[in-house]
Amino acid sequence: MFMQTQIVKERTNKPPINASFQVNLKRGRVSFLVGPPGSGKSTLLRILLGSQRPDQGLIAVDGKIWFHRDGGRLIETLDRSVSGMFADDLLPRHQTVQAILARALSLWPPPARARRVAALLERIGMQRLAKRRVLDLSLEQCWRLAMARALAPKPRLVLLDEPFALSAPGKVESLESELRVMVREEGASALLSDAGDRPRNRQGDLILPMNEGRIQRVIAG
Repeated sequence: MFMQTQIVKERTNKPPINASFQVNLKRGRVSFLVGPPGSGKSTLLRILLGSQRPDQGLIAVDGKIWFHRDGGRLIETLDRSVSGMFADDLLPRHQTVQAILARALSLWPPPARARRVAALLERIGMQRLAKRRVLDLSLEQCWRLAMARALAPKPRLVLLDEPFALSAPGKVESLESELRVMVREEGASALLSDAGDRPRNRQGDLILPMNEGRIQRVIAG
């Protein structure tokens, strides 16, 4: 997935997002958007998702324009085959695991939806917990469910906003390994935001350092 981005978005009491970069987000791989809190990582991910709109600029993927605004002219598509996992996108506490996955596939025909839900439950090892409510799950089980929900509709790109923020430090490495396996098996491209306080590039990862609203450079894996 070749992405070309050159956008500007103003922020209240913070430097504007001024992101200009070209990257190849490889299928089945996790790439990292790293930077301190307030640097603009979450805003950039939401812009790529389509839930926020830049003030001006261009986003194009594989030659297809996702967003282009130059003066008064606007071109935009929300048909992006993108999903996201954000900290404020909470799992409904009183719904069951199975219901949450099925809801993520509401546009799928019922037979295909049932097969996909069954496959996802097996992938995250929660077949026996299909009828369990979110409020009865552990933190790690909720994390796996949230990942499965993001990957459920088979997006080309999944955006993950600091997915390990609530995890115990000793669990992060194993959860990251699980995430890499899921992304690889699903054949998606993943862009994950991270506070940048852990060593990176041990596996040839693509890294986009961000600070004060700007992508400083692209470190190719």
